[in-house]
Amino acid sequence: MIINKLLKIFFFTGLFVFLFSSISLALTTIELKENVCLTGKEIFLKDIANLSNTSVDNIYIGQAPLPDRKRYITQEYVKLKILQAKIKEEDFNLIGATKIEITSSSQKLDVEKITKIAQEYILTNLNTTARIEIESFQIPKGVILPAGNVEYEIENTPILKNQVYLPVTIKVNGTKYKTIRLGFKIHRFANVVIAAKPLLQHHILTPVDIEIQEREITNINPAAIEDVIGKRLKSPLTQGKILTYNLIETPPLIKRGDAVMIKKEIGALIVQAKGIAREDGRLGDEIQVKNVDSDKTINSIVEDSRTVVAK
Repeated sequence: MIINKLLKIFFFTGLFVFLFSSISLALTTIELKENVCLTGKEIFLKDIANLSNTSVDNIYIGQAPLPDRKRYITQEYVKLKILQAKIKEEDFNLIGATKIEITSSSQKLDVEKITKIAQEYILTNLNTTARIEIESFQIPKGVILPAGNVEYEIENTPILKNQVYLPVTIKVNGTKYKTIRLGFKIHRFANVVIAAKPLLQHHILTPVDIEIQEREITNINPAAIEDVIGKRLKSPLTQGKILTYNLIETPPLIKRGDAVMIKKEIGALIVQAKGIAREDGRLGDEIQVKNVDSDKTINSIVEDSRTVVAK
């Protein structure tokens, strides 16, 4: 009888110990960290805590901060997320930091690399024979990107002016992260015709008056050498001045004060009279000519260096 009682006591004592041990083993310890740096976009419990039970690893906590930002999560917030995951409060022991600072692993924008890619794009899409120099004036610095493989895609942009803005899409691990705009100034250089010496207004240009040098032509329209010789200057030029089309003109065939022959066709009859040009005129220009005999001024068309046709 005594043995039976002892056996019963032993049995219930063992059962109690067993049940108590099972409860203790089922209790999950969650030790929160103070500082966490993430690589993903989402935060899970395993990212911010040391866990004694892997079954709670993937409890969702929230969104990770942007690469240049921080996020703070309190212990009470973590507890709420655990309870929302249908974990009973008596089944876990939440310890550790009362407030967690969360950052995302990041990298800086490679300014040198993106500038080089953009400049190569400009050179490839320029339709010019001039030598080109590209000056960057708008390159975002200090741009923070998520960690991972970075790719750059330049949107199709025609290069029509001397200043261009290129939209560049930045992808990280194959996913679009953001688009930035890069600004560049395009400087063009070419061999041009310059004044070899100081030249006066209305000077007729000859080969000894000019030289060929490389100069920047970004904002000018330089005259070709074949269009310069024999032309007249509209204004005086200093030595080294680039000759442009707005500085030269075709010399007049007839100058003011020149003696000319006025011609008038009347049917098959051609009447001629002597005249004096009252203004300069090139081939085809309409100028005023004084008829020497009648002393009248007649509007006439320049036919050649000695003849005008009365209108």
